[in-house]
Amino acid sequence: MSMTAKQIIQFFLPPIYYRLKAKFKYGKPIFKVELTQVERLYISLQDINARKELAMSDLEGLTCEPLYGGSILMSPGSVIEPNYYGGFQVLQKYAGIPYWNFSPQKLSIQHGYICEMFDWEKKKLGNVNFVWSDEVKRMYAEHTDNPYITAIGAPFFYASSIMTKEEIAAEKKRLGKNLLAFPTHSTYYADVEYNCSPFINLLKEQQKRFDSVRVCVYWRDYQRGLVKPYIDAGFECVCCGHMHDPFFLERQKALFEIADATISNALGSYIGYSLYLDKPHWLVPDKFDLKDHFGDEGKREVEVWDSSPRYAELRKPFLNNPDFLITQEQRQVVDKYWGTSCVKSPKEIRSLIEEAYEFSKKI
Repeated sequence: MSMTAKQIIQFFLPPIYYRLKAKFKYGKPIFKVELTQVERLYISLQDINARKELAMSDLEGLTCEPLYGGSILMSPGSVIEPNYYGGFQVLQKYAGIPYWNFSPQKLSIQHGYICEMFDWEKKKLGNVNFVWSDEVKRMYAEHTDNPYITAIGAPFFYASSIMTKEEIAAEKKRLGKNLLAFPTHSTYYADVEYNCSPFINLLKEQQKRFDSVRVCVYWRDYQRGLVKPYIDAGFECVCCGHMHDPFFLERQKALFEIADATISNALGSYIGYSLYLDKPHWLVPDKFDLKDHFGDEGKREVEVWDSSPRYAELRKPFLNNPDFLITQEQRQVVDKYWGTSCVKSPKEIRSLIEEAYEFSKKI
């Protein structure tokens, strides 16, 4: 992301000022190889706040790597998951806690749907865990007697929109009846491989029923160049930001508020978000593979999904839904795995966060 002269001054003048002060007051060198943690945090926050102003169609600006790690700098412990997609920041804001606090050292916040307990989930069993639903809590309980596991619903439910009501109304007027599409996406540890042509062709057919079709692209897939076929097909592509951007969920909330219906070619957390906001979803079955960066975890996940009763239960109500209907079966599944009935009050979330801080002190 290119910087203007004003942004360069805002980013670097304060660190230079404090270096000069340290030089004359304490005799420290002005130039050094590494910035201090405080300097890195300052620059990172400036970068993140600048991204907040970007349009959701600014794919390059939203998907580039945040300076010095973005929101993960807000997590001093070994577990950085609380800050994925701004989960902890959303809960802080909802609970009325000052926004840029560091997350508790031993807090984990579920950041995506769970149908089976993979190794990644098992590594968190000794932490304070905020999970989405009572069903997920039961899945955890099969592997631990840790009492600090609480179902609170998905952090998305607590997010405020990054756009004002007036801005949302203007976008709805511009786009008309809008279909929001979610292609299957890569993860931080595995690249997705699939033939996007069938899904693109289906979206073109849907243009006859909707005034506009938007494609929400994942940051990692924009970096990999997988968005080009959707752009070449003429779709307006948008992005919620990098996974280390604390405003990710707030952008996502706005996209759902603008849309009239959603569609995807793979199971994803966006399905429950869509139902939560009363937007119907159609899940179109498609074939894809995950190519791992660090071993065979992605391959194992695909194999488990194919044989998992929970995975089948999650998908079933949304398949064969070309009329974009919302059914009671869909709502029951979303409540079971996304925890729509587990949403807490601001006072309750604040209490749970304070409890997590107290737990971290005992370590």
